[in-house]
Amino acid sequence: MPFSGALQTVLKTNKVQTNFSDRAIALGGDFRQRRFFNLFLRMGGLFILGLLLVNFFFFNHYFNKVAELSQLSQVNQSTKNQILKLDEVVSKKQKMVDDLLKSNGSKTSYYANEIMQGLPNSVLLKVFNYQPLLKRVKEGQDIQLKDRTIYIEGRSGDSQIYSDWISRLERKDWVSKVNILDYGQAASKVSDFKIEIVLTDD
Repeated sequence: MPFSGALQTVLKTNKVQTNFSDRAIALGGDFRQRRFFNLFLRMGGLFILGLLLVNFFFFNHYFNKVAELSQLSQVNQSTKNQILKLDEVVSKKQKMVDDLLKSNGSKTSYYANEIMQGLPNSVLLKVFNYQPLLKRVKEGQDIQLKDRTIYIEGRSGDSQIYSDWISRLERKDWVSKVNILDYGQAASKVSDFKIEIVLTDD
């Protein structure tokens, strides 16, 4: 041992040869492999956990976005259906009004012109209603009109002239009859009246 120590000093080397060198190298290599394996497992586990967390946050974010868009889509679809229903109702009513105007527009003008031409100066009309409504219009119900009828309201300043005017109306070939619904004095020499002119079938 003293000789070995002296020789190591002379040769200036720290390398020591023993019978356990191979075993020490094997144990060192095994230790390094186990340490690397443990570190790799820990780092790999942390990396996978991080990926799962990132994936969860992204999934949760986009899942909420999809849920919002789905709710918005349902609201838009419901609104669209309501608009389509309202549009259908409006189209039906518009068609009904157009058909009514097309079929009765020329007749209304003719009857109004005939009545106005023979209207005395002492008779003032306030209401001229061709085919008046039988009852108030309600949603979901058909419009009911009083066919072949003209409803007139007004004021007369002379009862005799008023009677003559009614007689002339009754002699019109397009008039079936004239019903006097009301005739009453509203003021001195002025009377309110309501009449109903029933038209002929043609």
